[in-house]
Amino acid sequence: MNILEEYLRQGHVALYDYKGQQLPDLMCDKKTGTVSLFFKERKNHAFTSNEFDVQNYRTLSNIRSTNNHRIDVSILDGEAVKLLMAKMPYNGPYLLVPMSLRAAWLVGLPGLLRRLVFGSVKLRGTVTLKTGEKSQKWLILQYMHYTYGGGSISVEVGIQGLLDFLRDEEVKYAVLKSWEKLPELFRPHGDLDILVADEHFDKVWKFLLANPGPTKIDLVPSTSEWWPPPVTARILETSVPGPAGSRVPAPKDAFLANAYNAVYIKGFAAGIPSRMPGAVISQDPKNDYGAIVAKMAKDLDIDVPIELESLEEYLHQEGWRPQAGCFANLAGRNEWLRRMFWTEDQSKEVGLGLLILKEKALRLGVVDRIIEEIENQQYMVLRKKTFDTAEKQIAMTLLRGGNWRTLTGEATYDYEPAMAVAILDTRPYSVFYAKQGVGESRVRQLKLGLRKIFDDDPSSLVHSTDLPGDTWEYIEQCFPEDVKDIREELREYFRNFKSTLGRKFRFSLQRHMTPRKLRRIPHRILIRLFVN
Repeated sequence: MNILEEYLRQGHVALYDYKGQQLPDLMCDKKTGTVSLFFKERKNHAFTSNEFDVQNYRTLSNIRSTNNHRIDVSILDGEAVKLLMAKMPYNGPYLLVPMSLRAAWLVGLPGLLRRLVFGSVKLRGTVTLKTGEKSQKWLILQYMHYTYGGGSISVEVGIQGLLDFLRDEEVKYAVLKSWEKLPELFRPHGDLDILVADEHFDKVWKFLLANPGPTKIDLVPSTSEWWPPPVTARILETSVPGPAGSRVPAPKDAFLANAYNAVYIKGFAAGIPSRMPGAVISQDPKNDYGAIVAKMAKDLDIDVPIELESLEEYLHQEGWRPQAGCFANLAGRNEWLRRMFWTEDQSKEVGLGLLILKEKALRLGVVDRIIEEIENQQYMVLRKKTFDTAEKQIAMTLLRGGNWRTLTGEATYDYEPAMAVAILDTRPYSVFYAKQGVGESRVRQLKLGLRKIFDDDPSSLVHSTDLPGDTWEYIEQCFPEDVKDIREELREYFRNFKSTLGRKFRFSLQRHMTPRKLRRIPHRILIRLFVN
C-alpha cells in the first residue's frame, strides 16, 4: 500500500478518539500535509501535543460538521469505530480501523459488514504502524464512491508537475492568488486557484482527472460565473512570469484580483473591517487577506482604506464589479454582498425564471414548440423578445453562466443567444410555496426537461437562470423597460392567489412527508440508539 503510506507521510490525516500517546512514526516528521486529532469533550485521552491541531467534538455524529477539510486518511479508534455504523467520515478515500479489541466494535462491525456487502467500502488489507518500540495493526478500508471535489493533483505529479504541464502545453492561464511560495502551497490544507482560458480548459481538466490526489486545484474558466469576463480576459493577457515557472497576474491586476476575492467572494469571512452596522467579521480567516491587500496597495502607491466598502468602491471604479448573473451566485454565500446590494425581492423565490434560447432553436424552427411545452408545464410567459445585433452582444458579454460555445469550446453561430423568454410558475403548489417564502423553484427542472426534449447533441440550445437574483438581473438586461411592470404583475398575481384548505393540506403533506425525509427516520433512530 505505497499510496497509503505516501498519504500518511505527506497528505492530510485525521485521527478520531486516538488511543495512542504519540503519533505513528510515519506521521511524526511530516514535511507536507497536516495532522488533525479529534477527542470527545470532557473525556480524558492519552495523547498530548502542542504541535498538532487538536479539536473536541460533542457527539460522534457531530464529527463531520466539525471537520470539513479534505482528509486523505481517517483513522477511527476507540469510540469512533462506531462511525462505521453511521456518519462515517466521507471527506477522504481511506479509513484505518484498529485490529484490536474495542467495545465500539459491537456497534461498528455490523455497519462495516453492511458497507462491505453493498460495496460502499472495500477491504484493502492491513498495515502495521510503528510508534517507537510499539506497533499497531490496522484494517485498511477504501471508500469506493469518494471523488476529490473539483480538481486535484496527485502527490506524484505535484504542483511543480502541473505547472510544467501548463508551460509545455502552452496553456493560457494565471494563478489567481497565493502564488508566493510556489511550488509549495501558501498554507497547509490550502488549494491553488488557476484561471484558464476557455479554449484550454478541457485540456487542463482532463490532466487533473488523470492525476487526482490530495492537493485541491480550483480551475476557473475565463467565462466563470464568479469573475467578470472582461476582467479574466485582462488578467490572462497581461500575466507575467511567477515563481516555479508559473504565470501570475501583473502587479496591479494581482492587487485587484486579491481585493475582488476578499470583497465579492469572501466578504465578512475575509476578516477585513466593514462599516456595515452589525457586521460580524471573521476573527480567524483562512488567509490574512487584509494584510495581503494592504501590502500590495502600498507597493503600488494605491491609496484606499482597507475595508470592504472602500475596496468595493475602488473595484467598481476600475471596472471590476461583477456583472449580471454573478451577483446572485456570489450573494448566496457572501452575507456582506447580500446585505450591501440585495433587496428582498431579488432573493425571494417566486417561481420567476428567464430562458435564453440559442440561434439553433430559431434555425430548427422549434421556438413555438418550446413555448408550448413551457405553457404545458403550467408556466405563464410574461415577456419574450428576439435579440437584435446589439442586444445579442450585450447578452454574450454580460449574462453570466450561459455557454455560447459548443462543449468542445468551438465558437459557432448556432450557440449564440438569440431570444429571451421571461416566465412565471403558476402551478398552485408552487405559488403557495412562494407565498410561504419557503424557496422552492421548478425552473431548473423545466430547463432540464426542455433540453431532454429538444437537444440533439450535448451542447444545449436552452439556457436558464436558476436563482431569483439571477433572474432579476437577466430581466434588467433583457427587458430593461419592463422591469417595473413585471414586478407589479407579480405582486398583483400573488395578491389574487387564493389557497383552499385542500391545497394547504397537500402543501403540508408534500413539504413534510417527502420520500427523502421518510427515509431519514430510521437513520436518525440508528444514530441516537447506537452511535451517540
